[in-house]
Amino acid sequence: MINNPLNDLYYKIKKDILFYNEIKESKTNLLNIIISLFSIRMFPVYIYRLSYFFNRIYLKPVAKLFSLFNFIVFGIEIALNTNIGAGLFFPHTQGIVIGAISIGERAVIYHNVTIGAKFIDTSNELLGRPKIGKNVKIATGSIIVGSIEIGDNVIIAPNLVISKSVESNTKITTNV
Repeated sequence: MINNPLNDLYYKIKKDILFYNEIKESKTNLLNIIISLFSIRMFPVYIYRLSYFFNRIYLKPVAKLFSLFNFIVFGIEIALNTNIGAGLFFPHTQGIVIGAISIGERAVIYHNVTIGAKFIDTSNELLGRPKIGKNVKIATGSIIVGSIEIGDNVIIAPNLVISKSVESNTKITTNV
């Protein structure tokens, strides 16, 4: 994470666009950048980035408005203080709840995924929540809960419940 919030915002959005074009297997040119700015799959990422940015510069009411917009329009709920690395991608945007401590770069999160506390937590503290590494793919319907760590380069198959830490370079196909 870059210390200057505005530079961090710019860096992450730039990397988000590059990752999106890489996934689409398209060239990164001006036209594709403009197209990605209005993509239904990327717009919620930009809204999250703005929400996180405003939270970092202590404009929490503005951050909450962006977060609420993401929830109402795209069905994505992300805790204001969850730090998600550059290269975030949502192939489908409905039913996603993210309350992790952090998620590394180049994360792909499908619809109906829940990442958060194991028990009811109304304090919005990030204690007792997952920490997810880089290059992680989380498939449809997966649930990741508790104070656990998911390593780098992990693939989580659809409809799994993960409540124990997972080592790097692993493909999870059964509940843990």
